[in-house]
Amino acid sequence: MRWYWIVTIVVVAATFTAITGFVIGWGRSPHALTVQEVTASRLATAMAQRTYFGEYRDDILLVSGEVAEAVGRSEVRFATPGWGVVLCQLAPGSPQLTAGQRIEAITVGAQARRVRDDLLLRACTVVAVED
Repeated sequence: MRWYWIVTIVVVAATFTAITGFVIGWGRSPHALTVQEVTASRLATAMAQRTYFGEYRDDILLVSGEVAEAVGRSEVRFATPGWGVVLCQLAPGSPQLTAGQRIEAITVGAQARRVRDDLLLRACTVVAVED
């Protein structure tokens, strides 16, 4: 009969641990991620107004805009009127881009960094290019 109580305690403890882990993990899981279609100009405005991380931190961003300058296959600068510059650090294997092309790139909002007055979007994957 003693082994019955030991097994019961182990099962209850394991069940409690599993449920607790699930509840804690649920709050930190990417279930709340949404895809936001946004222009580079809108991102620049959000960074200028210091609302970028509040608005886009938990989102996957589909960023569209015109390329103002391309640095090889590693980075592009979007043409943005007004405040600051939006840079997109390209993922490996990205196509060669040139100024004047319109692109769409996907990235994770939380990976962005403020660099001086600029917004650096990291790990951008180009999904569409228009000449």
